[in-house]
Parts: sequence; C-alpha cells; structure tokens
Amino acid sequence: MNHSTIRSARATPPGATIKREILERGWTQKEFARILGRPEQFVSDLLSGKRILTPESAIQLEAALDVPAAFWLRREANYRLWLEQAKANDQVEAIRSRRREAAA
Repeated sequence: MNHSTIRSARATPPGATIKREILERGWTQKEFARILGRPEQFVSDLLSGKRILTPESAIQLEAALDVPAAFWLRREANYRLWLEQAKANDQVEAIRSRRREAAA
C-alpha cells in the first residue's frame, strides 16, 4: 500500500469535539471556562482551533470531560499535521520529484 497518498479530506480541530462534549453536558463556554479555571477567551480559541492544545490543557480536559488526555493530544497532532500538509503540498511534490530523479 502506498501510504504517501493516504490523506484525510478534511481534519477538524479538537475544539469541534470539545464543543460537542460541553453541549452534550448542557454547559456554556463560560461554565466550561470556570470548570477548567481558564479565561473564557482560552476556551473560545481552543474551540475554534486558534489555540494549540498543549499537554497541560489535555490533562485539564481529561479531568473536566473524563476523556483521556492522549485522545486530545492525538486529535491536536492530526489536525496540525493536516494543516501543514495542506500548506506544504508544492514543496512536498518538489522533494518527491528530486528523490525520483536521484533514484533514476
């Protein structure tokens, strides 16, 4: 199998899942910020994908939502990788072309 061509059509930030989780619990963003002990702007940025989810934040999410920190960190890593792959498409193709030329 050629893994270099397997790519998700669209990745979503972990904030989309967090938002769904807090809505299912009937919490507002303000309430969730209070639960986390973080500013409302932090929660807003996290939900929109503007803020990178750190290990510290993942541990706080685990405590608040009872979803493992590792889950949140994997979601974050996959989302950020997808963003970079989308930006780097031309550069990646140039590298692959040079690799093929070197192998010939």
